[in-house]
Amino acid sequence: MTIPNNTYLPSQLVSLDILHLLETMDCVFLRCAGRTHTSTFDEKQYVPGMTVGYQVAGIPPVTRGQELSFSPYEQRTLFIKADVKRWYFSVTHGFNQTDDVFYLNRKLIAETISAPTLKALKETIELEGSQWAKEHSPVIPSYGAAIDKEISLPGSFDYTVINYLEKLRRDLIFPTHSYKLVLNTRDDMLLANSLQNMFNEKINRLVTESGSPPSKVAGFTNECSPYIGLHKTKLTAKDAQGNLIKGPLTFVSYPISDESPEAVIQNNSAVDITLTGGDIIYHKAPDGQTTQDKGLYWIQNTVKRAIPDSRYAFCVTSDKYIEGLTEAQMKTFKYTDVAYTIPAGGQATVSLSHKPIFSGYHQNCSRQIVTQGQPDPDQFYVLSDHFKNHALHPEYLKFKCFRLPPLRATEHAEVNDGKTGVKMLITHDRLLEKRQNIFDVSALPCFGAVSQNLFTLPVGDSSSLTNNVSLVGKKKL
Repeated sequence: MTIPNNTYLPSQLVSLDILHLLETMDCVFLRCAGRTHTSTFDEKQYVPGMTVGYQVAGIPPVTRGQELSFSPYEQRTLFIKADVKRWYFSVTHGFNQTDDVFYLNRKLIAETISAPTLKALKETIELEGSQWAKEHSPVIPSYGAAIDKEISLPGSFDYTVINYLEKLRRDLIFPTHSYKLVLNTRDDMLLANSLQNMFNEKINRLVTESGSPPSKVAGFTNECSPYIGLHKTKLTAKDAQGNLIKGPLTFVSYPISDESPEAVIQNNSAVDITLTGGDIIYHKAPDGQTTQDKGLYWIQNTVKRAIPDSRYAFCVTSDKYIEGLTEAQMKTFKYTDVAYTIPAGGQATVSLSHKPIFSGYHQNCSRQIVTQGQPDPDQFYVLSDHFKNHALHPEYLKFKCFRLPPLRATEHAEVNDGKTGVKMLITHDRLLEKRQNIFDVSALPCFGAVSQNLFTLPVGDSSSLTNNVSLVGKKKL
């Protein structure tokens, strides 16, 4: 009997398995991300401290008449940072098996190494992408609240929420065809339930029998992700009426850098306020002041028109907090650990999603933010606990995996999934004297974007999955 010879090295077998498995696994956030501006760097190997800069176009002014008016192009460079402390991921496997079994049993390699390794890394990378979206999606609907009132969240995700998104998107003139609507699993079901009243038998049957909403809603491709869900703030103090104290907060200084957008924020309440990654702080006009000039809005950049149904907002990011951690501390780090405590009447430096731009090609804010120390500084409040849902534009959510140098000397192979952009390096040591095989599978995924075009659709926690479920079209038991 002839024993078949395996012409592949074990690291190559693992890489082929992982490439095949990657194509079958669901990576919603990675598929949503754009890579058109990073293709130049696809073959660029990682070096310490690497940052990829890329430029985005703004909206130039239009002039009337026959006399031409020339103005210099306002260049805006955005960044993808190769943050090794935060985003370098590896899975190491050690197997005490004979070389013959290990080399010749392809199924054993796939089941014991490739599949569990890929699942662990893929889920970690997808979770990082979802966290990045939570921390960089500051465009929110006001849900009809007056500018001097706090935003009151709807209790369930239904077609009304989609309508708010669609109106805000149209007012801002953002193209719908390139957006993906990513819902958490609870709100995906609530949307399905809300659509059951439509006079369409096919949709009715789809929704009530399988619990699936249509793949496209109001022009948005609909996706579902288990990696987003209920976001809980770290607010605990309540006023005399039992309401959480969410502000007011004012800016001592606001972000001025696209690469490291940080702000000094003052807490003007009588209690400590703690912010965490993914919190949304939004503008609220003083009580009783409802004229448009008192509001702070997202801007329709082409004609410089403030969108009255919007509230200018920032997302709190974990960047500043992570900068202060050591490599050892990052081993046990969780995003729920992120905390920026601003003492009552005091100040703290916080990293935010973006810098406000008040004029020019890239304007995103309707007017200058009035800072602390000036008359009537602009006040911001923390959005209460909410379920996260996102409308993501791939050109404003950038994702890249850098090529990594081999970790071990004996052999290595690379895998590159073109659909999601994930690159992995598989390195292999055979310690024959111990009859042991050691595999390292590593990836360095990095994210970056200008965040003004990314939406968060927050909803409250006052609805169950079974609300309004119709039995129309249900098969008899």
